[in-house]
Amino acid sequence: MWQYYQCGGRRSKSCDLPSFRKDELEKRVITFVLEHILTPDILIPRLEAMLGQREVEMAQLVKQYDAVQRHVITLNQSIAQLLNVLESQPSTALAERIQHREVEKLALAAQLHDLETQLVNVRDKSPISEIDWQKLLPAFRTALSTADSAVQRDLLYKLISRIDVDADKIVIYATIPLAPVDLELVGGSLGALTHSKSTTLNFAIKTDFP
Repeated sequence: MWQYYQCGGRRSKSCDLPSFRKDELEKRVITFVLEHILTPDILIPRLEAMLGQREVEMAQLVKQYDAVQRHVITLNQSIAQLLNVLESQPSTALAERIQHREVEKLALAAQLHDLETQLVNVRDKSPISEIDWQKLLPAFRTALSTADSAVQRDLLYKLISRIDVDADKIVIYATIPLAPVDLELVGGSLGALTHSKSTTLNFAIKTDFP
Protein backbone atom coordinates (compact mmCIF):
# COMPACT_ATOMS: atom_id res chain seq x y z
CA MET A 1 0.00 0.00 0.00
CA TRP A 2 1.52 3.31 -1.12
CA GLN A 3 1.55 6.46 1.00
CA TYR A 4 1.24 9.89 -0.58
CA TYR A 5 1.89 13.53 0.19
CA GLN A 6 -1.06 15.73 -0.71
CA CYS A 7 -1.50 19.49 -0.55
CA GLY A 8 -3.98 20.56 2.13
CA GLY A 9 -5.43 23.04 -0.36
CA ARG A 10 -7.03 20.21 -2.32
CA ARG A 11 -9.70 19.87 0.35
CA SER A 12 -10.84 23.43 -0.29
CA LYS A 13 -10.17 23.04 -4.03
CA SER A 14 -7.63 25.89 -3.87
CA CYS A 15 -4.85 23.61 -5.14
CA ASP A 16 -4.83 21.26 -8.11
CA LEU A 17 -1.39 19.71 -7.55
CA PRO A 18 -1.39 15.94 -7.88
CA SER A 19 -0.53 13.65 -4.98
CA PHE A 20 3.11 12.64 -4.66
CA ARG A 21 4.18 9.19 -3.64
CA LYS A 22 5.84 9.48 -0.24
CA ASP A 23 8.74 7.13 -0.93
CA GLU A 24 9.52 8.67 -4.31
CA LEU A 25 9.41 12.26 -3.05
CA GLU A 26 11.59 11.44 -0.04
CA LYS A 27 14.12 9.68 -2.27
CA ARG A 28 14.28 12.71 -4.54
CA VAL A 29 14.73 15.03 -1.57
CA ILE A 30 17.49 12.83 -0.13
CA THR A 31 19.27 12.72 -3.49
CA PHE A 32 18.98 16.48 -3.84
CA VAL A 33 20.28 17.08 -0.31
CA LEU A 34 23.27 14.82 -1.00
CA GLU A 35 24.09 16.45 -4.33
CA HIS A 36 23.18 20.09 -3.72
CA ILE A 37 23.29 20.80 0.03
CA LEU A 38 25.67 18.52 1.93
CA THR A 39 28.67 19.37 -0.21
CA PRO A 40 31.63 21.70 0.48
CA ASP A 41 30.96 23.61 -2.75
CA ILE A 42 27.51 24.58 -1.48
CA LEU A 43 28.17 25.06 2.22
CA ILE A 44 31.62 26.65 2.41
CA PRO A 45 30.80 29.84 0.39
CA ARG A 46 27.67 30.34 2.47
CA LEU A 47 29.61 29.80 5.68
CA GLU A 48 32.26 32.29 4.60
CA ALA A 49 29.55 34.83 3.80
CA MET A 50 27.98 34.20 7.20
CA LEU A 51 31.34 34.70 8.92
CA GLY A 52 31.86 37.95 7.02
CA GLN A 53 28.43 39.18 8.03
CA ARG A 54 29.12 38.28 11.65
CA GLU A 55 32.39 40.25 11.61
CA VAL A 56 30.60 43.27 10.12
CA GLU A 57 27.87 42.99 12.76
CA MET A 58 30.44 42.78 15.55
CA ALA A 59 32.38 45.77 14.25
CA GLN A 60 29.22 47.87 14.02
CA LEU A 61 28.18 46.97 17.57
CA VAL A 62 31.64 47.75 18.96
CA LYS A 63 31.63 51.10 17.14
CA GLN A 64 28.20 51.97 18.58
CA TYR A 65 29.24 50.84 22.07
CA ASP A 66 32.42 52.96 22.00
CA ALA A 67 30.46 56.01 20.81
CA VAL A 68 27.92 55.69 23.62
CA GLN A 69 30.70 55.23 26.17
CA ARG A 70 32.39 58.40 24.96
CA HIS A 71 29.08 60.21 25.26
CA VAL A 72 28.71 58.98 28.85
CA ILE A 73 32.22 60.24 29.71
CA THR A 74 31.46 63.66 28.21
CA LEU A 75 28.15 63.76 30.05
CA ASN A 76 29.79 62.92 33.39
CA GLN A 77 32.32 65.69 32.87
CA SER A 78 29.52 68.13 32.09
CA ILE A 79 27.60 67.10 35.23
CA ALA A 80 30.73 67.47 37.38
CA GLN A 81 31.34 70.98 36.01
CA LEU A 82 27.74 72.00 36.61
CA LEU A 83 27.87 70.65 40.19
CA ASN A 84 30.99 72.73 40.87
CA VAL A 85 29.25 75.83 39.59
CA LEU A 86 26.10 74.99 41.54
CA GLU A 87 28.05 74.79 44.80
CA SER A 88 29.28 78.37 44.43
CA GLN A 89 26.26 79.77 42.60
CA PRO A 90 23.01 78.05 43.63
CA SER A 91 20.57 78.17 40.73
CA THR A 92 17.31 76.45 39.90
CA ALA A 93 18.21 76.52 36.20
CA LEU A 94 21.53 74.79 36.88
CA ALA A 95 19.82 72.16 39.02
CA GLU A 96 17.36 71.47 36.22
CA ARG A 97 20.20 71.13 33.69
CA ILE A 98 21.92 68.63 35.96
CA GLN A 99 18.67 66.70 36.36
CA HIS A 100 18.20 66.56 32.58
CA ARG A 101 21.72 65.22 32.16
CA GLU A 102 21.12 62.57 34.83
CA VAL A 103 18.03 61.44 32.92
CA GLU A 104 20.12 61.33 29.75
CA LYS A 105 22.69 59.20 31.61
CA LEU A 106 19.99 56.68 32.53
CA ALA A 107 18.95 56.42 28.88
CA LEU A 108 22.57 55.92 27.81
CA ALA A 109 23.04 53.25 30.49
CA ALA A 110 20.06 51.37 29.09
CA GLN A 111 21.50 51.74 25.58
CA LEU A 112 24.87 50.38 26.74
CA HIS A 113 23.16 47.41 28.40
CA ASP A 114 21.30 46.64 25.19
CA LEU A 115 24.50 46.85 23.14
CA GLU A 116 26.34 44.63 25.65
CA THR A 117 23.59 42.03 25.31
CA GLN A 118 23.84 42.13 21.52
CA LEU A 119 27.62 41.78 21.68
CA VAL A 120 27.36 38.79 24.01
CA ASN A 121 24.83 37.16 21.68
CA VAL A 122 27.13 37.56 18.69
CA ARG A 123 30.20 36.37 20.60
CA ASP A 124 28.34 33.39 22.07
CA LYS A 125 27.52 31.98 18.66
CA SER A 126 29.56 28.83 18.31
CA PRO A 127 32.61 29.52 16.15
CA ILE A 128 32.34 27.86 12.78
CA SER A 129 36.05 27.10 12.89
CA GLU A 130 35.39 24.50 15.60
CA ILE A 131 33.35 22.35 13.24
CA ASP A 132 35.18 19.45 11.68
CA TRP A 133 33.57 19.47 8.24
CA GLN A 134 35.93 16.72 7.15
CA LYS A 135 34.01 14.38 9.47
CA LEU A 136 30.62 16.05 9.71
CA LEU A 137 29.65 16.10 6.04
CA PRO A 138 30.60 12.45 5.38
CA ALA A 139 28.67 11.46 8.51
CA PHE A 140 25.55 13.26 7.29
CA ARG A 141 25.93 11.78 3.84
CA THR A 142 26.46 8.25 5.18
CA ALA A 143 23.36 8.54 7.35
CA LEU A 144 21.21 9.69 4.44
CA SER A 145 22.64 7.10 2.08
CA THR A 146 22.69 3.98 4.22
CA ALA A 147 20.43 4.36 7.25
CA ASP A 148 16.90 3.00 7.40
CA SER A 149 13.97 5.19 6.39
CA ALA A 150 13.12 6.22 9.95
CA VAL A 151 16.66 7.51 10.60
CA GLN A 152 16.77 9.21 7.20
CA ARG A 153 13.49 10.94 7.91
CA ASP A 154 14.72 12.04 11.36
CA LEU A 155 17.85 13.54 9.86
CA LEU A 156 15.87 15.32 7.14
CA TYR A 157 13.63 16.86 9.79
CA LYS A 158 16.77 18.23 11.48
CA LEU A 159 18.46 19.50 8.33
CA ILE A 160 15.44 20.66 6.31
CA SER A 161 13.11 23.24 7.82
CA ARG A 162 10.59 23.37 4.97
CA ILE A 163 9.88 21.98 1.52
CA ASP A 164 7.59 23.79 -0.91
CA VAL A 165 6.32 21.57 -3.72
CA ASP A 166 4.95 23.07 -6.92
CA ALA A 167 3.85 21.47 -10.16
CA ASP A 168 7.31 21.81 -11.72
CA LYS A 169 9.72 22.65 -8.92
CA ILE A 170 10.64 22.04 -5.31
CA VAL A 171 12.14 24.67 -3.02
CA ILE A 172 14.11 23.18 -0.14
CA TYR A 173 14.93 25.28 2.93
CA ALA A 174 18.04 23.98 4.69
CA THR A 175 18.97 24.55 8.34
CA ILE A 176 22.51 23.32 8.92
CA PRO A 177 23.79 23.22 12.54
CA LEU A 178 26.94 25.27 13.07
CA ALA A 179 27.57 24.27 16.67
CA PRO A 180 29.76 21.30 17.52
CA VAL A 181 27.64 18.27 16.70
CA ASP A 182 27.44 14.94 18.48
CA LEU A 183 26.94 12.65 15.51
CA GLU A 184 27.38 8.92 15.92
CA LEU A 185 26.87 6.32 13.26
CA VAL A 186 26.69 2.97 15.04
CA GLY A 187 25.27 -0.02 13.25
CA GLY A 188 23.59 2.20 10.69
CA SER A 189 21.73 4.25 13.33
CA LEU A 190 22.09 7.98 13.85
CA GLY A 191 23.01 9.29 17.28
CA ALA A 192 22.10 12.64 18.83
CA LEU A 193 22.16 15.65 16.55
CA THR A 194 22.18 18.83 18.61
CA HIS A 195 21.50 22.24 17.11
CA SER A 196 22.79 25.40 18.71
CA LYS A 197 19.90 27.69 19.63
CA SER A 198 21.21 30.59 17.59
CA THR A 199 23.83 29.21 15.25
CA THR A 200 22.47 27.65 12.11
CA LEU A 201 23.10 28.27 8.44
CA ASN A 202 19.78 28.86 6.70
CA PHE A 203 19.29 29.03 2.95
CA ALA A 204 16.87 27.96 0.23
CA ILE A 205 17.63 26.12 -3.00
CA LYS A 206 15.18 25.66 -5.87
CA THR A 207 15.26 22.65 -8.13
CA ASP A 208 13.15 21.52 -11.06
CA PHE A 209 11.83 18.03 -10.59
CA PRO A 210 10.06 16.11 -13.33
